[in-house]
Amino acid sequence: MFKKQRLRVDSSSPRAAGDLTIIKGDFVLDLQARGYAPATIGRYGQVVEECSVWLTARRMKLAHFGEGAVARFVGTYTARGRRQHWAPYRLKVCRRALQRWLLFLRERGWTPPPAPPACSTAQERLLQGYDRYLAGVRGLAVGTRLNRQFQARRFLRWLGRRRHLRLKKLGPPQVISYVVECAQGFPAQTARNQAHGLRSFLRFLAWTKWVRPGLDQAVPAVAPWPRGDLPAGLTPEEYRRFLAAFDRTTALGCRNYALALCLGELGLRASEAAALQLEDLDWHRGVLHLPRTKQRRERQLPLPPQMARALARYLQWGRPRCHCRAVFVPQRAPGDRALSAREVGLTMSRAFERAGLSARGAHVLRYRLATALQRRGVGLKGIADLLGHQSLESAARYARVDLEALRQAALPWPEAAR
Repeated sequence: MFKKQRLRVDSSSPRAAGDLTIIKGDFVLDLQARGYAPATIGRYGQVVEECSVWLTARRMKLAHFGEGAVARFVGTYTARGRRQHWAPYRLKVCRRALQRWLLFLRERGWTPPPAPPACSTAQERLLQGYDRYLAGVRGLAVGTRLNRQFQARRFLRWLGRRRHLRLKKLGPPQVISYVVECAQGFPAQTARNQAHGLRSFLRFLAWTKWVRPGLDQAVPAVAPWPRGDLPAGLTPEEYRRFLAAFDRTTALGCRNYALALCLGELGLRASEAAALQLEDLDWHRGVLHLPRTKQRRERQLPLPPQMARALARYLQWGRPRCHCRAVFVPQRAPGDRALSAREVGLTMSRAFERAGLSARGAHVLRYRLATALQRRGVGLKGIADLLGHQSLESAARYARVDLEALRQAALPWPEAAR
């Protein structure tokens, strides 16, 4: 393990840029500040020391150190590990250490950032332009943009198999033929999404003058498949069992309990809860500010007392110290990042499993909230505003029908009344 050196390195200094000893010492201090365990710091330091010797032997400067050099060193390290019968875990530590080392060098400016991927084909350039259109003109979220690009790429592959057909000659017969093939080869919901994405892509092509305007109106609508079951929800008793599955005596349990209340009491999406920042909590007004929603529209939601107490306890006692401004961060190093939406969903799934419930994921909590609000008499407009839906149709899918109330409102048959 390296000896701690309490000094600050100026990345613009020529001496610092070439002195690997100072840089490695600063790297150790950076790992300590991020909360890494001493044993992990020692292992990472050993890997970086061997990588420094490898760089010096090849007279490679840090300005030329990147993913290619990392791959070559890992190959050398792996070959030596096979000869000496190292444990596979040691090779994993090598990769993790070099990833953190390279990220540290780029943050300090000693190594240039990775070069953006080159657009080698006209199709890739077109898809990149489509992504900029979805982000800048339509204002769509990253996940929606990736889905639309996937749908557009599938349509372009379909065109590529018909070499005589080009975008300039695209017309309604070809568009209808593609949608018909999708309806026959994919499930109903997938075919509907593909048709919806094709309309969006054709609008972009018309906007950039690749195709004639109005071609998106030629996309036929795919009939929705009738839903047999209502979306799964939680009864009040199941919701109480779910909240009781969190051990609030530990820091991790405090974080997960506060996260569960954000999802269950306010109906936040997993991505919205993961993107929460400390500045979004207005304690004086008792308001939660959401500037980063799926529709890129700002929302303000009231902070329920139970949720406010859980958040305050987590922030005061359970949240690790880090430079990240996200509310929910990992409990283990490196903790200087926000939880991902996938991690939020996995956390909720584990809690459902501990509670003995069959529900999985974070989205079921939005269904539960919409159902509970509907039973209290809240209209669809209020439910849509709380959940952040632009249309009432989207909110109607979340608000399940209260079957018990319908049974009470049902009238008897005339034969039974006689």
